[in-house]
Parts: sequence; structure tokens; C-alpha cells
Amino acid sequence: MYKLILTVLAFCLIQTCAAKTVPSQGYQSFDGYQVIRAQARTLEQGMSLINLQRDHPSLDFWKEPSLTDDTDFMVPSDKILEISQYLSLHNVEFYPLIKDVGQLIASQYDGYQMTGVREPISWTKYHNLATMYEWFQNLTEAHSFVHVYTIGQSTEGRDIKVVRLSKDPSANKPAMFIDSAIHAREWISLATVSYIMNQIVNNPEDNALLDDVDFYFLPIINPDGYEYTFTTNRMWRKTRSRNSASCYGVDANRNYDYEWSSCSGCSSGVCTSETFRGDTPFSEPETEAMRVFIEQSKQSGVNFQSYISVHSYGQYFMLPWGYTPAPPADYEELQMVANYVAGNISAVYGTEYTTGSSSTTIYPTDGTSQDWAYGTGLFKYVYTAELRDKGIYGFILPPTLILPTAEETWAGFKISLGRCLLWRGSACATFGLFGLMTIAFVSMMKTPTIVLGFLPTLIFKPFALWVVGGFIKELRTLDNFPTNSTINFPPAKPTLSLQHPQNTRRTTMIFRRESVSRPPSVVGSKITTISEEP
Repeated sequence: MYKLILTVLAFCLIQTCAAKTVPSQGYQSFDGYQVIRAQARTLEQGMSLINLQRDHPSLDFWKEPSLTDDTDFMVPSDKILEISQYLSLHNVEFYPLIKDVGQLIASQYDGYQMTGVREPISWTKYHNLATMYEWFQNLTEAHSFVHVYTIGQSTEGRDIKVVRLSKDPSANKPAMFIDSAIHAREWISLATVSYIMNQIVNNPEDNALLDDVDFYFLPIINPDGYEYTFTTNRMWRKTRSRNSASCYGVDANRNYDYEWSSCSGCSSGVCTSETFRGDTPFSEPETEAMRVFIEQSKQSGVNFQSYISVHSYGQYFMLPWGYTPAPPADYEELQMVANYVAGNISAVYGTEYTTGSSSTTIYPTDGTSQDWAYGTGLFKYVYTAELRDKGIYGFILPPTLILPTAEETWAGFKISLGRCLLWRGSACATFGLFGLMTIAFVSMMKTPTIVLGFLPTLIFKPFALWVVGGFIKELRTLDNFPTNSTINFPPAKPTLSLQHPQNTRRTTMIFRRESVSRPPSVVGSKITTISEEP
């Protein structure tokens, strides 16, 4: 009897401890729900998925129907048999990607800050809105270069905050704007952006970027929806505006006034749809606040150059357009930068990203922040990042993967800084008696680099030089250098030294480093591919 009592008490204690990590009683259950991955290979199969989405509003499409990508959607437990039969009837290949959504969510409760008690910020847990906003405030109190703006209020009256990191806002430096959590359930987007903010603030190497760049972060565009995912429904996507007695929310990333409602299937006019675009562009106070802030900042002299909207999931780094497969005017340059970003993300943990225009890489969309930012001319370098993973967890990425996701993403984003905003300028060359040429790099933002060494022969020639994240992208010169010439340079300084055995004929050359993994860490990196430009 005594043993039985001890056993019962132990069981009760275990249940009590476990209950501490369980959300409130009103938290929506997804027990038995499955995420199905379908693969349409023909137009007929693609149409069957589009019809399935249209005719079954209870299905939550995590990835829209596509002929170029997988289609993922969440199915309630009582609909699994019906949907499976439908897919089989239409010869669509499918399989369960997540066999029990509720079980997956419950397995991660210890990594969710479900209570209202504020906690120290970390990247081992997903934090609620109150903790994130308190951290923003702590940053501005501790650092003079951090400023927090309240740019508006959400539908439910929550503040919408922008965090500026700038050592001298009046210096007209190039500025980057990064946003996240426009879709409430994409928690990894905010966790990653907050990590980037923390690195710039507290990591000396990254903090040095503020000598040349201003950063503007809108970490939580959709505060109502984000808070709702912690209190009520982990899988909520939209805003929380009330459209009717029984219908809430607009897909904020279909609510921007650029090609809004311009293409069939790119967004929905049905309120219950997860891609409901709203009744009018900028109908949501959240998107309107962002528009006003960016436009007024631009008018007041902020030198916005680069915009990245951070989402999940799928591992894509995409450029405009969403509404049309036609390439944007700056396609080649935008694509080149996207490839650099993907290469540097992969160099950290081997995570592979796909790049390209969003309409052709995943599926067509309209009224997106990406198309608006680029189409209005407010930014030149515009991207949408879809972070980890490829669907094993989908939107429910475990807290254990926050840090590796954030680390690799920041490594990639820094390369985009190098190509879009930094290390752009001119150079001059001095040739010595013994075939030594030293290139002195002159940056738009930094003081000219001092050329080291005694060079008795002074022959200056013009150059156009691009340095990307510490390595050479393109070097044009009027002199011919043989293949396998060695370029030596300190990785932290924009000074290059090229040794060549002869200086005979004049032509225009392009030096390209084909590998885009990590920047070289030692002096003496070799450029092995040299092609002649006509």
C-alpha cells in the first residue's frame, strides 16, 4: 500500500511538472492533424491541387500549389482519408510529411515562452511579444546608437516598433531595412532577425559595420498575430483585423499597393483564405505604418539601398518579381548577389538555398512587400529570405535549430552588405621595376588605403574594382597578367598586391573568383580563372 501511494504521488508530480510547460487551456489543439506533401508533375495534377485548395477551406496550405515545387498542406484528422482518396483519384503523388502536428508542437513546449513572465533573451527559446519589446527597450537604454521608434499601432492596439542601429544618422550612409514576422507563425524569422540585431550591437567585428551602414529593423510587423500564436493558435498566419462576425485576419504580405490583386491565383479575395489580400491595399494598420515610415524616412534623407523580408520555410533567397515571371530590370546583379548569399549560407553548416525570382522559384504572388519595395523604387537591392527547413518541421522548427539558422543567415546577409553597400569604389595601380603591382583601394566610405612598399616606377592606370565580403568579384585593368597570377591581400583590409612576371601588352582583363564559399582567411589566395573581356 505504501509503495502504491508513493507511485501515485510520483506520477502526480511528474504530471504537475509537465503541466508547467503546457499552454493555456484555450490553446488550439492540432492533435492528429497531418501535413501532406503533394507533388504535381502535370498541369492537370496542378489544377487538381488548386481545386482542392478552393473547395476545402479547412485545409491550411503551407506551400501553395506549384508545378516547380512541392505543395504542403495541413489536414484535420477527420479529413485525412477523404483527401487521400481525392489525391489518389487525380494521380497526385503524396505522402505525410508531418504525421501528427499536435504531437510535434507539444514536443517543443519547453522551448516556447508560453507564460506572460518576461525572461532574459536567448536563442535557445522562442520568446513572446512582451519579452521581445522589453529587450528592444533594454538595447536603446544601454547603447547610444540604438533607437526604437513606435511607428503605429496594430488593429488590437499593440505598438509597431522599428529599431534603428546607427552611429551617425546624419551621415547619409547606405541603409539596410530588414523585417520579419509578417506571418505570425514563422517564429524562426523573428528569432533570426533578433540574433542579427544582437550581433551588430554586441559583437565588435559586426558593430564595426555601423561605421559604414545604418540598419533599420522592423522585427515584428504583425504583433497581434504573433502574440496570438503564443496564447491561442500556434499555426495562425494572418493579422487579427475583424472582417466579419466570424472571419479574422488579412495576409499582410498580399496587402501592399504594388500589383495588388493583379494576377489570378496570386492572392485571394475570400476572407477565410490564408492569402486573403484585404478589401483594399494597405487596409491593415501594420502594412500602412511600414509604408509611411519608409516613405517619410526616404523623404527626410535616409539612404535606403537594401531591403530583406525574412520568412520561413523552404530555404530560398529570392528576388522580384512575385506577380510576373518577367525578370526585373536589375536581374543579373540581383541574381548574382543572391547566389553569393546562398553560397555563404551554405559555407557555415552546408544548408543549401535556392535562388531566383519568387514567381518562378516557388509560386506567383501579388501585393507583396518585396514587389512594393522594388517596384516603387524605394530600394534597389530587394530580397525575400525563406529560412530553414525544407519541410521536415516546416513552420514548427525546433528551438534547437534557432542558433544554427541564425548564424548561417547572418553570414549570408553580410555578403549582401559587401556587394550592395560596402567596398565599392575605385583603385589605382603602381608598377615597379620588378613586376610588382600594388592596387590601392579607395572606398566611398573609408579613407584611402596607404600603399605599402617602395615602388620606384610610377605608372597610374584606371581600374574598376568590386570587393565582395573580403574577396575579389571583378577586377578590370588595362594590362595583361597571366593565368595563375597570385593576388595577396590581408582579408580585413581593402589593399591588394598582385605579382606578375611581365608587363607587355595592353588589353582589358576580368579576374573572377569562381568559388563563393568563405572569404579567404590567409594572405596569398590565388585567382585561377582569368578571362579576357572584348
